Amino acid sequence: TVYAWYDCTDEEYFNFLHKALDHKPHIIIDDGGDLVNLLHTTRQDAKERLLGGSEETTTGVHRLYALENAKQLTFPM
Repeated sequence: TVYAWYDCTDEEYFNFLHKALDHKPHIIIDDGGDLVNLLHTTRQDAKERLLGGSEETTTGVHRLYALENAKQLTFPM
């Protein structure tokens, strides 16, 4: 499921992320690490069926490395 539209506000953007996680996905495709961040902070409930995912951006990969180095990354990416 994709929730998006062009030129959304920050509030709309984060609402879209939460709506996507409400489905408790098996796989995520992240762009910047915001989904992974939510899954490790306020939306840990959405990880119950998660097998892993992928990240598109260099910024997101750096965020993943930081989680991995801190031994906090809880699923394969």
